[in-house]
Amino acid sequence: MISKGLIYVLVQFLAILILLLCTNARPFSLIQTFHLIAILVGVWSILTMRSSKLSVFPELKHGAALVEQGPYAVIRHPMYISVLLFFIPTIFAKLDLLMIATYLVLVINLLLKMRYDEEILKRHFSN
Repeated sequence: MISKGLIYVLVQFLAILILLLCTNARPFSLIQTFHLIAILVGVWSILTMRSSKLSVFPELKHGAALVEQGPYAVIRHPMYISVLLFFIPTIFAKLDLLMIATYLVLVINLLLKMRYDEEILKRHFSN
């Protein structure tokens, strides 16, 4: 049986792949500025979380710790936010139905994945 977490991850990466394949960004534009900010938020999140058994899947690994510093002190899911930020300008670079629909799938999927993450975190860390 395929886990709920695996489905969220597969949809997320499929949407990201479609968005990347369909973009036609120009160099040194506002798009690259958004990309840079999104990448920096993502890298900061990963560096902050590296000691807590980071996983792309929304299931806790044995011995996982709740991260509450760095970007996690402000945003519970900064890596998801970085993905969404990264692709906002991509939608405007090639404004068509496929791009908009794929981005909406990505947004909905990440919102569902965030909710699923929160359920897991509450169950595990609520004492």
